[in-house]
Amino acid sequence: MKQTTQQSIQEIINTYNTVIGVMEETAHEKDNAGERAYGGVVRATKGKLQEFITQKLIETAWIDELKQDKNRLTINSKKIAIPIKRDYLDRQPENIKKYILSNIDNYVYKLSVDKHIFIDN
Repeated sequence: MKQTTQQSIQEIINTYNTVIGVMEETAHEKDNAGERAYGGVVRATKGKLQEFITQKLIETAWIDELKQDKNRLTINSKKIAIPIKRDYLDRQPENIKKYILSNIDNYVYKLSVDKHIFIDN
């Protein structure tokens, strides 16, 4: 059975309420036991919850509202390697330039965001 947008949103709300309730209890237990500060548990949990909600909202909008094929949508947290700019390399002293070129695979910036959203890759 296909979910409606309203059902999808309600599912997100229910998940949020459940996770927050469990998080509060866990955070207090860990804080009282001296295992981990209350704030650390809350931050970690809310970060993961935010990623989950983001993904579910995107999927709901794409599939339920826009009526698009779910197979066209890709959502992930993979890092994207951005290579060093050639014009930057050209401005470096010859010995540095030569070293970097011989190790070029190590000279990338790994872009990382919570969720990358791709349509048709």
